[in-house]
Amino acid sequence: MKKSNAVNVVNPVTPPNTGGTSSTPNGTAPNAVPSSVAVIPDPSIAVLNQTPTRVLPFLRAMATRIEVRVVMAANGYTEEEQLLGWKLLLSATGYKAPPMPITDDARARASIAELDAWDEPGFRRIHAALGRLYPDQDAFVFAGLEPSTGPGAVLSVATLLDRLDALESSPARAAKRDGDQAALATLARRGVDKNERNRLRALVTTAQQAKIPVMAIADPSIATARDQALRDLYAWYNDWSQTAHAVIRRRDHLLLMGLAKAKRSKADPVVPGPSPAPAPSPVPAPVPSSPTTIAPVTTSQPSA
Repeated sequence: MKKSNAVNVVNPVTPPNTGGTSSTPNGTAPNAVPSSVAVIPDPSIAVLNQTPTRVLPFLRAMATRIEVRVVMAANGYTEEEQLLGWKLLLSATGYKAPPMPITDDARARASIAELDAWDEPGFRRIHAALGRLYPDQDAFVFAGLEPSTGPGAVLSVATLLDRLDALESSPARAAKRDGDQAALATLARRGVDKNERNRLRALVTTAQQAKIPVMAIADPSIATARDQALRDLYAWYNDWSQTAHAVIRRRDHLLLMGLAKAKRSKADPVVPGPSPAPAPSPVPAPVPSSPTTIAPVTTSQPSA
């Protein structure tokens, strides 16, 4: 018997003719799909989720093995199809380009983090300098003031800056202006000069623009869009993987494309695993010994 080379395809189920439509001369319904046209089965969720990991080696092989690409190109696989495959793969895996821009709220949170990192060592340096050389100014600046964490650091640093500004120009401290100016000059020599104070003030201003975080609400359209992206990727992969199975003859190429699985040769030695340790032999219980009976000692009497 001659072996058939026909490829089995999934034929659509044609509804029975109920009399409302006529048949063609060959007995088929006029709108029936020809039996030679393959219909892509509706994939399960598990199959859809596995599709990206199956597509990646296929695309990689097409990009890196010229002999595979030549065979596929002769069967209609173009550069546009390769780019489409990558586009579908990126879409199905949630990739978005270009990267998300930094919003004002993100800048505010970055400023909060920077002030939070600065306040503890910054307060310590200022406190150390003023506490030794200018105790009056130190008492004024740090009255009830301590470093804080998170958003609280914004308020702490803002209060510190307000009090340093008061040392510089507050009319209420006119009588102590000389000492205040000397204290500020000492801080400037230690790195907390006017430029540093302006930088911290700008961070405070930016940090105060942070919005209250709102819990994100799940958007059903996102799940729907991802499901459709997976289906589009599956349809593309089903098309070209079936084509590759039909035209790629070398098994190593199919392995590289992820379209075949390596088989272990029967000649390959089977490495035995470690043998389990033998179970310890049971120790027999000691047998209780019988009490020892001491025979009485008899002495012989001399005969008369």
